[in-house]
Formats: sequence, C-alpha cells, structure tokens
Amino acid sequence: MQMTPSCPEVKVKLYFTVSVTGGTKPYEKLFVVGNSIELGTWQPSEALQLEPCHENNELWKGTITTDLKTVKFRYFIGYYLESGNDTTTEPILIISQWETFLKPRNVMPHVESMKSGICRENVNDEFGFHAGRSKISHGWIHHPDQNEILLRIGGSPIKYFKAPKVLDETFRIKIIPMDVRNKDNYGGSDDEGDDSGTNDSGIVQNTLPSFSETDVAPLSKEIPYYKKQHEFGEEFRKNTDYFIFRTTSVSVYNLGFCIEIYVTKPSKEAGGKVEYFKKCTAYAFPSSLADTCGKTDIPLIGRNGIPCGQIQIDYLFVRPLRKAINTPLLMEETFIKHWKKRSTVEVGHRGMGDSYTKLTAARENTIHSLNYAADKGADYVEFDVQLTKDKHAVVFHDFHVLVSVAKKPSTTTPSLKPADSQTSISSNDSHKSSNDSQVSSPSENGGTDMYELAVKDLTLKQLKLLHLDHVKHKTIDWDKSKRVTSDPDECESKHSFPTLVEALKTVDTKVGFNIEVKYPIIQIDGVHECSNYFERNDFVDIILADVLNLAGERRIVFSSFDPDTCLMISLKQNKYPVLFLSVGNDTKYMVYRDERTHSSINAVNFIAGTALLGVNFHSEDVLKDPKCIERAKSFGLVTFVWGDELNDRKQVEYFKKVLMVDGIIYDRIGEDESRKNIFTVEKEIKKTLFERIPDKGGMPSIRKKEKSPQLQKFSSVCLNDPVYDVDEYKSHRKTRAWSPETTPRHYSGRNSESIFTIGGSKAAAFGNKEV
Repeated sequence: MQMTPSCPEVKVKLYFTVSVTGGTKPYEKLFVVGNSIELGTWQPSEALQLEPCHENNELWKGTITTDLKTVKFRYFIGYYLESGNDTTTEPILIISQWETFLKPRNVMPHVESMKSGICRENVNDEFGFHAGRSKISHGWIHHPDQNEILLRIGGSPIKYFKAPKVLDETFRIKIIPMDVRNKDNYGGSDDEGDDSGTNDSGIVQNTLPSFSETDVAPLSKEIPYYKKQHEFGEEFRKNTDYFIFRTTSVSVYNLGFCIEIYVTKPSKEAGGKVEYFKKCTAYAFPSSLADTCGKTDIPLIGRNGIPCGQIQIDYLFVRPLRKAINTPLLMEETFIKHWKKRSTVEVGHRGMGDSYTKLTAARENTIHSLNYAADKGADYVEFDVQLTKDKHAVVFHDFHVLVSVAKKPSTTTPSLKPADSQTSISSNDSHKSSNDSQVSSPSENGGTDMYELAVKDLTLKQLKLLHLDHVKHKTIDWDKSKRVTSDPDECESKHSFPTLVEALKTVDTKVGFNIEVKYPIIQIDGVHECSNYFERNDFVDIILADVLNLAGERRIVFSSFDPDTCLMISLKQNKYPVLFLSVGNDTKYMVYRDERTHSSINAVNFIAGTALLGVNFHSEDVLKDPKCIERAKSFGLVTFVWGDELNDRKQVEYFKKVLMVDGIIYDRIGEDESRKNIFTVEKEIKKTLFERIPDKGGMPSIRKKEKSPQLQKFSSVCLNDPVYDVDEYKSHRKTRAWSPETTPRHYSGRNSESIFTIGGSKAAAFGNKEV
C-alpha cells in the first residue's frame, strides 16, 4: 500500500457526509476508511466512525484534518459484537455492508478547498452509489473470532411422529439466534433474584450481543436476496422452497438457535385477517455438531411440551482464514464485484484441453499446457486444484488415479488382493480398477495390476514417482502417450501434478487464472465423488493462502461445482470474485444431491441471493433453453459457459454473438484461428489513444485520438453495463436498506410463484428430485 504525497505547509478540513436510503439498523454505525492515518489506512478496525444526524440514521457526518494531496476512501456499515468470554475483551467490529467499486472514491482537498481550508462541506454522498453505479457487498470474515453460520432447509424438512389429520403443505419458519448463557432465551426466571450481571458460571453478561440478527435468503422466490425475517417467519412450501439463514457470531460455543414453526388460520373476526399460531419449536446448538458441514435432525417440541417430530437442517460453519498471508486483507482494492464489460473472454480449458480422453496438443493441467494456451492467445486459462495427502495444492482434474503395481514373476504365487498391494500407500477411498477385476498387461514378468486410489491419499512425492494412469484407462489398449505419468526424458513443465505455487510463479503473467476448486460432492444417486475428504475450511484456506500470497497483479477468478465451497471462498477473503459452476438439468453428467445444483435457474437464484459474481453454465443445458442467461443478466450477473459443445466453432460464435456471454471455456484454444490476448490488445489500444502531433507553431503536442467505433468495446465506460436510475435506486434501498447486495435490474415477466424446473417438469426448482 502506497501513501499519497502530502502538502506539509497547509492542512485542510475535509468533510464526509453520506446518506443511507432507508437508514441503518439501530445498532449499526457508518464508517469511512481510506488512505490517510485519520481514516485508518484502509484497515476497517481503524476507520473513522461517522455521527448520525437524523433519528432514523439516514444521514451521517464526520470530518478530518489532512495535508494529503489526494484522499481516497470508501464507506461501510458495521456493528459491534462481544464474545463475553473475558472481561478485558474489546468489542469486535463486524462489516455488514461495504462499497465494492473497483476504484475507491477520491478527492483532492487542496484543489477543491478553494484556499478556504474547508473541503466538501456541502457535498452529500450516497452510500453504495457512485459514478452512476451501485456496488454494495456483504462484509467478509476479517476477525479471528468471527464466524459465519449458514442454516438451510429444503424439500420436505419436517416429519411428525404421528401424522396429523391435515398435512401442512405450507408452514412458516423462523430461526432466532440466542446466547445459551442468557436464561431469558428459555423464558425462565432467576428464582434467587440475582441481579449481579453474572450467570451461573460466573461469566460477566455481555453489554453487546455475541451474534447478529439472522437474515434469510429465499432462493426459490422471485427475489432471492437476503432480507430480514418476518415477525412470524417466512412461508415455506414443501418440496418447493429452499431457504438459507445467515448469522454472524463471535462466540460459537455459546451460540444456539430457536427454530419456530408457525401455521396460519383465517381470523374469526371481520376483515378476513390471517392469524398466526406457533405449532412447535426446536433448539439447535452448533457446539454439539461433529463437523463444520452436514445435515442434522433436530427434535420438535409441541405446545404441550412433548416431542412431536423432527426437522432436518443443513448447516455450514465458515471460519476465518487461518493460513498466514503476506499482506493483510484491507479495503483499498477489491475485485469481488468487478467485471469489465467487453467482448467475450476466451478461456483455455485445462490449458489446451482434455488430453486423457480427447486429442490435444499438450498434456492437460501442466505448466506446458497452460503456457501453450497463453501463447495461443487465451485470455484466461482454467485448471483444477485439489490437495494431496500432505496438503499441497496440486493441479489435477480427477479425484482418483490408477496406480500400476507389478506382479511377481512366480506362477505359483496366488494373485495379490487389492489390500495386499497397498503397503506403503494407505487409502481410505481405494479399490481395484474395473470393479476389482484384475486388469493386467501381458508380460513375461507377470504383468501389472492397476489399483484406483484417491489423489488425497497420495503424497506429492508419491504422485511424482508412481506410474499413474487416468481412471478411464482401465483396459490394455489405451494410448501410451495419454498416460498421467510422463516419460523420463520429458521436460519438467510437461509433468503432471504441478503445484498451484508453481503455476502462479511460472505461467505467463499476462494470462488470467480461472481456478476451479475441486471439492467432492454427493451425487443424486447417493454416490460420493470422494469420501472422507479434508475438512472444508482447512481445504479452502490452503488454496486461498497460495493465491493471496503469489497472485500479484494476475487476474484471478475462482469457481467450483460445490455451492458451499463457493460461499467459503467469498466469505474468507475480499479480493477475488467467485463463479458457480452449474451442471444443469437432464444433461450427460450426473446431477448432484444439493438442490442448488439441480438446474441452471437454481444456480442463478443461488448466486443472486448470495451476491457472488456470476454463473458458469453448462452449454448443453443452455442450448436447450437459454432463459437462464436472460435471468442471470437481469440480476447483473456475469455469465460464463463450459461444455463439449464449445469445441464446435459455430457454437462458440453463437454464445459470443447471440447470447453475448461474458466468457467461454473450451479445448484447443487458438488452433482453429489465431487470436491475441484481449488484455494485451487493450493495453496496446490505450497506448495509441495519445499520439504526438505537431501543432500550428511547429511544436510537438499531445492530442487525444478520436475513438473509432470498433474500439468502443475496450473503452473504460463499458457498453452494456447496467445503468441505474437514481430515483429507482433510492426507492429500492428504502425497501431493503439492510441488504448487502448490489441493486439489480428486476427480472420481469414472471409471477411471484416458484419459477423453476426440476427433472424437466414445471415443479419448483428446489423440490426433491427423483433418481
């Protein structure tokens, strides 16, 4: 971070005045952070807290005195939580919403003060709205004690022990966080009348809460954004709706949730009002759960105090990034919501393409393949990252490999069992290939057996030394040139399993990285892609640390087929954007069990509701019905496309020129026609915008060249960017001033009912899917 030069001879009083349409919540504060010491030098914990000027907290003001020539700054909304574990613990600042423009606001105090020594006294900024655009994002986890807890319900989550006479096809659900140290949460009273401010364990009661309010994102509704819960919960339709509940806590051990189920009945009074009745209650305690991600069944207690059923909840606990990074995550620079509108970027799939099952010019996911794609003009290269047994992030696509094990030459020795051949390699997810049938190559020395092992069960050294083949090479007639293990005489850059660190250091810096984070998921048929995998937080931390430490100025976009991995990446850092990879519905690939993956429309609503960058669609699914692209654009999302169909150049042109997607990922990039990296082209165009031309006096001068129409797509004011109407924006903020997401252009033409499809039918998208 570079400090701006100062003017020591004079100081200027700089005013900050910002309005928040609809106001902030009563406990929220508004801060300004920037490049001066008075503004915290981009550290949110040291930012300047502004003072409210109105009772409804719609206008906030503050001042500093500075001698800087240029002051850069951003506004953010935050609040304080307190763990209560120690009386000396300071309150912890939580970032609720912050401005995520690519470039922060800036002012030149000495120029704009007009020698009066006062700058911006009458200037009123609008929170989240600058230079005609709205960019607001939910904060990331920036404190070591901060945790994000996500609870999800979908399908038919409630099962009663005794079937009621009338089944509730719809009910209302509300989730309320609580501190288990507070007796008031259970409706009890202290019979001893102790008002000392301590509980039974002697811990001092908090003056501030240890948790935030719980917001809900109804992903199956027309507007899927996070919002405040209704007083009597959100209406949930069985086998139709899918909700995510979000809570921040600084004391997870003492956190609990009260889950209330309501039903509605028409009022007997005139007017036809609806009355709400609490049917049952459940209590969930995160500290009692064995893992940070999974499902749990929680008992439901009826109004008579007797258990009456159970509710199934999916949960995800996101911890802060615990791996060391060279530079702390500040608020100066962010790309999480940035995507410059330009012509479609073209991405090299695994470098030059899938080499183990198709014909390509280079072995996939190697340094050579990535650099080859860069030389062929790829704008980005896409590659897959997973962990080895010794927790190195390596570039490889499949979760399993085939290991060749030589047989003993003796004909009297019985054949080895799969377990017998694993002396130095221990695997929890291994088996003999071809359903444990022997796959041998004829040899006078007895041939070889091939065993399928998980990459996670092999160290980096073993992956480099063993003779490995692709999992689809389970017959003896594969092409030897397509083996995973390279020949000894091949150069190092052509070897499989390069580390992520090596890729960041050695691949051409002009090409961007689309890093697909490979985390195994359960398929809808119940098959797990790779069981007994790493804990999700630890897994993501290792990959993020490598990227944050070594990416430098390289363009980075993360992606994953696992929705929870996408959320984790976005919550653990504030710099790089995330795309969700979608398989779609009824395609050649197996659908996953998670409802968020069941269709392209589901994917759009998931990303819009959680405010990630965009969706990477499956081309096969889009070609059947391109409405998902239309809906994604209505939310202002970035659209990428991947799939075998893109190996046909005609389909590439269709996606580029007709559907106008932002990015396409395909094999053998640059072989059919020569191309040049789009970022290199943009740099060259910028250089030609100014040229030295003699003026009338014969002296050389700099004159800006006029832009030609064909160069408009490279201009800094981007074509096809969403244009926000100020009045519409203010009206929108009033309805959801608490929401951290970017203001969308609402999608029209659909009613408020569920608009999704499952298994080709017009049923709700987040319903149960039959195998």
